[in-house]
Amino acid sequence: MASTSHDRLYDHTIDYSSPIKEYMNPETDDFSSSSEEDDEREASFESVHGFYSILGDEIIDVTGRVWDPAAWLSSQASDRKIKKHTRMGKQKKKALDPVSVGVAMATDCKCGKRCLQKVEREAVEECRKLFWTMNRNKQSEFMRMSFMSADQTKEPNQKFSFNACGRSMCAVAWRIIYHISNGRYYRHLESYKKGWEMVTDLRQGNKYATKRWIEARVWLETTAARIGDRMPDRDKIHLPPCLTRQDVWQLYTEENSSRRPLGHTQFYKMWDTDLSNIKIPDVTDNFAKCTTCVRLKEHIMKTKSKKKREEFKLARKEHLLKQKNERAKYYKHIKKAQEKPQRYTSIILDGMDQKKTAIPHYPEKTKDDGQNQLGTHVTGAIVHGQHKAYAALDLNNIPHDANLTITVLMKILQDVAKANGGRLPPVLYLQLDNCYRENKNCYILAFCSELVRRKIVKKVKLSFLMVGHTHEDVDQFFSRISTTLQKSEATTLPELQALIESSYTPQPEAFEVSHVGDYKEWLSDELETISGHSVPHCFKFILEQDTNQSTILYKDYSTDRQWKKTTGTTAILLRASPTQPLQFVTPGPIKRLEEVKDSVTKAREMARLTAGQHSWWLDLFTNLEEYVPPKERANPLSGFQPFVIPEDEEEEDEEAEARREALARLLARENRQSEVRLARKRRGTSTPTTTKRGKKQRYTKN
Repeated sequence: MASTSHDRLYDHTIDYSSPIKEYMNPETDDFSSSSEEDDEREASFESVHGFYSILGDEIIDVTGRVWDPAAWLSSQASDRKIKKHTRMGKQKKKALDPVSVGVAMATDCKCGKRCLQKVEREAVEECRKLFWTMNRNKQSEFMRMSFMSADQTKEPNQKFSFNACGRSMCAVAWRIIYHISNGRYYRHLESYKKGWEMVTDLRQGNKYATKRWIEARVWLETTAARIGDRMPDRDKIHLPPCLTRQDVWQLYTEENSSRRPLGHTQFYKMWDTDLSNIKIPDVTDNFAKCTTCVRLKEHIMKTKSKKKREEFKLARKEHLLKQKNERAKYYKHIKKAQEKPQRYTSIILDGMDQKKTAIPHYPEKTKDDGQNQLGTHVTGAIVHGQHKAYAALDLNNIPHDANLTITVLMKILQDVAKANGGRLPPVLYLQLDNCYRENKNCYILAFCSELVRRKIVKKVKLSFLMVGHTHEDVDQFFSRISTTLQKSEATTLPELQALIESSYTPQPEAFEVSHVGDYKEWLSDELETISGHSVPHCFKFILEQDTNQSTILYKDYSTDRQWKKTTGTTAILLRASPTQPLQFVTPGPIKRLEEVKDSVTKAREMARLTAGQHSWWLDLFTNLEEYVPPKERANPLSGFQPFVIPEDEEEEDEEAEARREALARLLARENRQSEVRLARKRRGTSTPTTTKRGKKQRYTKN
């Protein structure tokens, strides 16, 4: 049986044991108890009824004041403003109806004392107004307190006597004054008799999000993920600076016009309360912004021509769509690597802000900490599909150029190959930053070409996000490192590595880059001259079966339909594989090293460093002065075995080839050039003949 609203107000599962052995007398509408039990009433009511206690014939609340029904109702009503409701419940509407009040005043309570005739009409209206403007829980609490008061003031074997409107009256008159139904009265009286505790509805006062609110929140989350940049130093997502809050709301209404979108006030409220981590960067933000976004925003705000403003808005829309498609392509590569890790590998690699990871690091900085710290640089990488992350640390004594990028990338590729039997998956997706010094240069392109030439991988796709929109999940990795550093100290490099490994999921592998290979010199002898490669955002390296050479193709943007071939006197970036051994870069001097030594000594004297931490610093200073380069490597890529396409993929390729041929024939048929011809009609009286079915035959002369 479904529970009633009254049943939900009380907890029937709790056994509230009470020394009062009482029962309901239907003839007297009263409680009866033996004389021996009367002495136990005072102690029992405090345990049964919780927040109230009995002192003689009066009820005392937790503040020590005597409970008064009229004052209690007024206090509950004064907590909120009583509004004139246009849509009231049937019972409430009937209770406050003047006709109902008049009928109540003329009703006979049948107790012989004519209780209702002694009460003024204005007092009854005020009591009903106070009672029926409360919620149901407050009404039930008032009835319970009234039962407690009446139970203490009555004589044994007598009916209840209630107080209302400043007068004492019978139970019938009291119910009529407050417009309480008989069923509700006896249900609460029975619950009071059994000692059931009233359970407050915890949903009271809670606000629940509507369907439109949730849809707007999902839209803003999805939009921020597609066009926003994750900040590396905090858990924030920055939308493009060319937008304003009003522009975001207008985009939301345009895309959800058929779903009755939220108004701008509710949309902004949802944004501020549920998604406060999504921001539009202002002029005080330290991170570099997209030049196109900033200029478009300036033109839209300053132009006075409505036509020009619409043109700028259209250009902004195209710009945002273009950078959103670039991100979508990156997410597509991630998905393919996660679904088929044996065939695809997706790697994103970037550098972290050097100021965040200087050591010794303390959560509470002093004036000396900022100037005399040893700077460290973190190169972070995430390998999608392999569930791995990396953090390569160096002491800023080596150039941050293509040599460092390839060295870190080689470490990652070796780990991936080791986990796959010495081979890499056939397809490699690389996502790098647009920095020319580190990533977008001829040496990175040549290294990718050499991976394909040696058949270590079948194909390499090198992608770059648009300038000003390059913050991605690797920057979220940096954000978690920064957040952890705000709460923890790292006085040595091993402590910093351990802190980085505990800051992100999947757990990253933090390692020190002590030796950097000179890949630029290793590749230079066989490298052709290349220019114009700073403009495209996508490069593809494939192996030509005829010449067994790696060919480079490019696109300006990933949404372009066709891959372009390089122009010039050659189509090959590397003439041949490098044959000379790989040398290593000699580290340079560390800036302000003497100041760092003095700071470490001072920290030890002030007990900010332990003996073990101070010993690590002394060993570091010694190793920096006595650097020993490693031995030359004959061929750094010799440890990789040629790629092998998985068996299931080979069968799929054969079927895919047949499907591609059939699709090519179909497309050729659809794209064939149509030709409509006209010819002079032969002169004469010829008429077309038809068959019985009405089909036209050739022309015949009559």
